[in-house]
Amino acid sequence: MNPTIKKLLMPVYSRCPPRIQQQLYEFYHTALRKPPHRPAQDIILRLQNRIRTELAPYTAGLNDFALLDFPNYSNVGDSAIWLGEIAYFKDTLNVRPSYICTIESFSADALRQAVPNGPIFLSGGGNFGDMWPVCQAFREYVLAQFPDRLVVQLPQTIHFEDKAICARTAAAIKAHGKLILCVRDRRSLKIAKSSFDCPVHLVPDMAFCLGAQNKPVMPQNSILFLLRTDKESTRANPAIYDLGFPLPDSALVADWLDEEPGLYERLKAETGESISQEALFHKVATHRFWRGARLLSSASFVATDRLHSHIMCILLNIHHAVLDNSYGKVSAFVEAWTKDCDLVQMATSLDVFNLV
Repeated sequence: MNPTIKKLLMPVYSRCPPRIQQQLYEFYHTALRKPPHRPAQDIILRLQNRIRTELAPYTAGLNDFALLDFPNYSNVGDSAIWLGEIAYFKDTLNVRPSYICTIESFSADALRQAVPNGPIFLSGGGNFGDMWPVCQAFREYVLAQFPDRLVVQLPQTIHFEDKAICARTAAAIKAHGKLILCVRDRRSLKIAKSSFDCPVHLVPDMAFCLGAQNKPVMPQNSILFLLRTDKESTRANPAIYDLGFPLPDSALVADWLDEEPGLYERLKAETGESISQEALFHKVATHRFWRGARLLSSASFVATDRLHSHIMCILLNIHHAVLDNSYGKVSAFVEAWTKDCDLVQMATSLDVFNLV
């Protein structure tokens, strides 16, 4: 075994019989026998360039614009997307949104007043479809309220289980006539091109616009299982952290949805009523992002079924294994953009980590 890799995995590896050691080695390092593999920084820069290229036709000369759907909830991944979007507009275009909102605080009148003529950008993520209906309903409501505006949907994963809801979305897009749809993987691209009458672009996740990040803490655990506890999990009982097999004492099993109650209100109170909405959103999203970064950095190795755990591991330069979510979102993204990264290896199930 490569000495550096063996040292990284020693807390787990050394406790296994030779047969299991060989299985671990083959699992973690199949990718090393599939050249060419690229360093994380190369991946990050390549995907940033792709984002700039694909969005350029819709952001040239951008001045007043709106960015909707700030994720004011605890999921770290959506905060990473928002911060990446703000970084893209600021660092690439040197502009800031004139109107921002959560779904709950959205006001069509306030948007028209702040942005009389400019385009509307909808925040990206994994909620285009019927898995998360509130987000989809909001998207279609915005299209109905602003038939005269260019609306750019920033990179999304598409998933519909109900054909009738997909048809409803298609009708809303056709009636609007000015939607630009960006998707994060080829499966979503195929769905969009076959179902919707609008331009479609294949664009990486906006979190890559944050660039490489330094680990905020040193590893304390040998391995972190960061696993979904919601309806996108493939586990029979995702609310239970028991994986069904023994783990070493140095292993940690967690999700990243837990945060202190009233975080938004506390941060708002600490900064005062004079803080702008944009600055407050940035402060809250930054707090959530670094909470997730501390969790990921607390282990030498990460196994996860969350897409943004994977993306943030690349930004933080952490070796990790990736499992799929319930409908193939994670594997489709890896296949499209990150399969040649030297930090990542796909896993078919958690069983590979059963070392007994």
